[in-house]
Amino acid sequence: LKEEELTEIEAYLYIGDGKFHPLTLVFAQKDTLDKKEVIVNNPIQNKMFLVSEADVKTILNKYKSSLMKFLTANRIGVIVTIKPGQEQFKAGLILEKKYPNKKFYYFIDNVISFDQLENFPFIEVWVNTACPRVGFDDQEKFRKGVVNLNDAMRAEEILGKKKVF
Repeated sequence: LKEEELTEIEAYLYIGDGKFHPLTLVFAQKDTLDKKEVIVNNPIQNKMFLVSEADVKTILNKYKSSLMKFLTANRIGVIVTIKPGQEQFKAGLILEKKYPNKKFYYFIDNVISFDQLENFPFIEVWVNTACPRVGFDDQEKFRKGVVNLNDAMRAEEILGKKKVF
């Protein structure tokens, strides 16, 4: 949209399930003065609600905590999906070169089963190489924390900034 068109927008309406896209809309406005409401209509749960800056801040704080866990952990679980367009096994292997003192365990499946991840208590934190939505939208499903692959590769840089992201 053009700058003059943005001033005509009163709010954003997201129709769908999950919070990834509406949270991204809120986050994208973090540096703007005229922030627009993001309204979510979830037809699957038959709910309508607002997504606020506080929601984004909570998720970013959890994500920052997961990044810190990643940097201090020794045993990392790497989640790899075999879904076409999402499979990033080779990219995940780069972690071993960047962090040679860590031990990486690869978990490969078509669908991520969050409850099954609990069967691996030796894993200290998870790295998601599948859909980046998992790292944000499903943060609460990971008891030990999860970070997306691209952020794991830049963890020191991200945490070194005054603002996360």
